[in-house]
Amino acid sequence: MRHILILACTVISLLLCASTEDTEDILCWTERRLTFEDFKAVYNDSIHKAYPTALGLIEKTIRVNSKLKGDTITYVITACMKRNISWIKMIGDSATLIHEQAHFDICEIYARILRREIKSTTSKVEAKALWKLTTKNEEIEHDCFDSENCHVNGGVKQEWQSYIQNRLKELDNFKDPAVKIVY
Repeated sequence: MRHILILACTVISLLLCASTEDTEDILCWTERRLTFEDFKAVYNDSIHKAYPTALGLIEKTIRVNSKLKGDTITYVITACMKRNISWIKMIGDSATLIHEQAHFDICEIYARILRREIKSTTSKVEAKALWKLTTKNEEIEHDCFDSENCHVNGGVKQEWQSYIQNRLKELDNFKDPAVKIVY
């Protein structure tokens, strides 16, 4: 049984967040607001061709790492920003910075949802399915957010600012990235 759990942890870690990026390129979500310095990619012609109308882009992901100790699996679930491929077209464009911060906050909301829900999983198949469902729902919310907030004066409509902050507060019990499960 222990070997199965070790294998499950390894597979889940690889499936959910396989990454070898330099940790300096990754910024995990905290209460600190993003700054222009957090966006390290430089806007250029190739970015313009790929995103001709975009004013900025935050590359974000929910990372899941796991560690088995005895009969306890500890998942560390974080909302992360990939700094070296995130960019803002015009440094000083505070509306775009606010807009990209909202995307990062939405990512954290879904990381908290995953932290809450992963406690009910009993297998790697369930954990993987839960991660897929959570990230799918997250992407749907990002699309909805963009459809209602693209090029909005101030970056984000007040209703969305309130909605995001309220969701973060509702999920405050799940802000600790570490989730321990005893099997």
